Amino acid sequence: MFCDNTYRNEATDSIVPEKDRIRVVVRVRPLNDRELENPKDPQTVLRCEGENSIIAEGGQHNRRFTFDSVFDEASTQEEVFQYSGIKRLVDLAIEGYVATCFAYGQTGSGKTHTMVGPGGAAIFRMDTNYRTNNFGIAPRAISYLFDCLREKTQRTNSPYYIRVAYCEIYNEQIRDLIRPENPDPLQVRGSIEDGFFVENLYQTYIETIDELLTILEEGELNRAMASHQLNDMSSRSHAMLSIQIEQDLQGYDDPQEQMTRQGKLTFVDLAGSEKVKASHSKGKQLVETNNINKSLLTLGTCISALSDPRMRNGHVPYRESKLTRLLADSLGGHGITLMLACVSPSILCENESLSTLRYANRAKNIENAPLIKTDSKENVINRLKLEVRKLKDENLELRHKLGGQTNNNIPRLKNQNDL
Repeated sequence: MFCDNTYRNEATDSIVPEKDRIRVVVRVRPLNDRELENPKDPQTVLRCEGENSIIAEGGQHNRRFTFDSVFDEASTQEEVFQYSGIKRLVDLAIEGYVATCFAYGQTGSGKTHTMVGPGGAAIFRMDTNYRTNNFGIAPRAISYLFDCLREKTQRTNSPYYIRVAYCEIYNEQIRDLIRPENPDPLQVRGSIEDGFFVENLYQTYIETIDELLTILEEGELNRAMASHQLNDMSSRSHAMLSIQIEQDLQGYDDPQEQMTRQGKLTFVDLAGSEKVKASHSKGKQLVETNNINKSLLTLGTCISALSDPRMRNGHVPYRESKLTRLLADSLGGHGITLMLACVSPSILCENESLSTLRYANRAKNIENAPLIKTDSKENVINRLKLEVRKLKDENLELRHKLGGQTNNNIPRLKNQNDL
């Protein structure tokens, strides 16, 4: 169980310093059946101490780590949601910041459980109330987001528009999880204005929480999964759910100028690091494991470079993987970031858990320089018109392929006159 009294009031504090350090929290999952049957003694090598410390026991010396928050094996999904700092990320995304929450840890350490819920997408079929004990922080944060937007809209009479995209990085190829029928891998591009982004990634406007949760559920079902020694159902890809929050405003210098403030909230469920020998990966799974480990190694290298004061102005190898390119704004860039480090307390996972804690310990030293993103309404509308034209062409091509049939499952794009 966990209670962080020092952070409760910060959950809705939208004041952001010029430099904002990455917030890092650790969650220790309970032992699973395989670990409970382990004949070694002691069975656990991690011990939570207080609200912020975790001790790695074993070897000649114990190692103490201190983080923003530590959740032990008895912590609930609601406690992680309330006290991890995710509510602050939602508040700041509404204010126009780029906010990212990513889960990091070994395969089977509880990342998807914490982010989505037990069983991943299966949770949506088992439970229709997304604020019950089972749901992870992503659906809870989405529920909180809609509550906040509803209250702000009523108070300010200024509507918000929500645009959603969902993709995965599988074997260093990017796949659209909303439109998985597209066989061509998507490319990462970069620009001075937008930074790194996925070119031609499908985005859809949504109006209700049910629409957004349906996208999350269907995207989870479309993810690359596999069963192996470490996990009965292991994610074989890095998944990124991006929620763009747009609001029309008056210009700062010219009240007649119409501006659009564009915040973004992104949830990243990373594939788990794993040793080939421990996972017994072969063939296709071996290729997946090698690609996962390669991208996570690059992520670790970026974290190490950014957390070392001697290297902060030096080269950071973002471009060496698609994952780190897309996380560049969250790691030392202009975003606001929450890292969820998930670990197993079992002696069977001692090395991997210690490695996760070391990376998390480095990540907490990374500083971002958050900025609010605004754009003229005219520019936004012109970009959206191009997107509508492109989507119409894609729909026409799809109808030809289907022999003139329409695809009613494709989410509709909001009419531009509603902007």
